[in-house]
Amino acid sequence: YDTIGGVPRVFDAFNYWFQAKNFSLGQLYANEPPMPELFRFPFIIMRDGKWYGSVYPGFSILLSLGVKLGVPWLINPIIGGLALSGTYLLTRDMFNRELARLVVILGLLSPFYRMMCSIFMSHAAATLWVVIAMRMLWLCGKRPERMGLLKPMTAGIALGFLYITRPQAGAVTMPLLM
Repeated sequence: YDTIGGVPRVFDAFNYWFQAKNFSLGQLYANEPPMPELFRFPFIIMRDGKWYGSVYPGFSILLSLGVKLGVPWLINPIIGGLALSGTYLLTRDMFNRELARLVVILGLLSPFYRMMCSIFMSHAAATLWVVIAMRMLWLCGKRPERMGLLKPMTAGIALGFLYITRPQAGAVTMPLLM
């Protein structure tokens, strides 16, 4: 938990937290403070009396739920757990249970994965959206006669959220899924 007094100390993470705090209040931006020169932060914009984050809103929307409930630090570990669970299901479906278990163990042992699931950054959320989209598209291709509308729509929604969370990841992922 990389914060000081519950506030992130990494500029990118602070930007997500700041934007999530605004979203949790039902606002897209905050009013500019009375002495703006004392509140200059990288990536946070003050213009025309408005004070807002410059990051894409996808992760901030999820983080705002934690801010509203008073547990913002809990959001990314939950997202990371869901992404790892989805990875298990996808790997099990595509290959087998043994490989799926190995993938989960490697994920749990990975210092990078644990770090990205413990700070206010969008990596874990982007991972979750990719895993959801991949699994739904895999299931559509595996049993097209039982596809229905729910699976492709879920994949499309996940890709949409990926694009508003980390657009570059979406631009790279989309051609790979087609």
